[in-house]
Amino acid sequence: MSLRIVSVIGVFAVLIIAYVAWTRNTVHPATAAIQGQTPGASAPEAMPPAGDPATGAPGMPGAQPPVIESGTNPGLVWSVPSTWTNQGPSSMRLGTYVVKGPNNTEATCAVYYFGAGQGGTVDANLHRWQGEFKNASDAKLDHLSPIGIKVTRVRSDGTYMAHVGMMGQGSETEMPNWAMLGAIAEGPQGSVFFKFTGPVGVMNAASGDFDKMLKSLHAAS
Repeated sequence: MSLRIVSVIGVFAVLIIAYVAWTRNTVHPATAAIQGQTPGASAPEAMPPAGDPATGAPGMPGAQPPVIESGTNPGLVWSVPSTWTNQGPSSMRLGTYVVKGPNNTEATCAVYYFGAGQGGTVDANLHRWQGEFKNASDAKLDHLSPIGIKVTRVRSDGTYMAHVGMMGQGSETEMPNWAMLGAIAEGPQGSVFFKFTGPVGVMNAASGDFDKMLKSLHAAS
């Protein structure tokens, strides 16, 4: 075999090897479309995780805006007096507000929401609250209608039987000269219960702020 023939064969071998290497490193347009890429473009970044349905985090379709006091949505909002300390939500409570009085006394306003159709009737709760007082004075009942929301408000005075334990089960502590301001707001997604208890002096001083809070109630937008 002559030197010329050997040279020609070598050239063809090099061309074949180069062509195979080129085809292996080329992504054709059809293949890129199947992979969801544009020819020559880099791979897309991973999508951010969807919002948390429990908290209504941004990005969740249909996520609800945060409620004034917690992630639970009673369909009502209200303004809390500026001098009250909000301890935040807890089990079954949308919020707990502490009101300071003289001589290290204080009163507590607990706000409960159990869900649509839950928590019992207005009359049943008023009767139960009245039963938590020993030697109670006659309950004073009022009705308010702040911006279309029906609110039933009650006041009781006497010796408050404070329960020590969960769900009212356990020992009782007698708290003489106490008062309770209770209110039940019948909202679009169920009733919201406001239970404000403390020494008579603190309650008398804070009753005006309590009523202002109730009058600020309105449906959440």
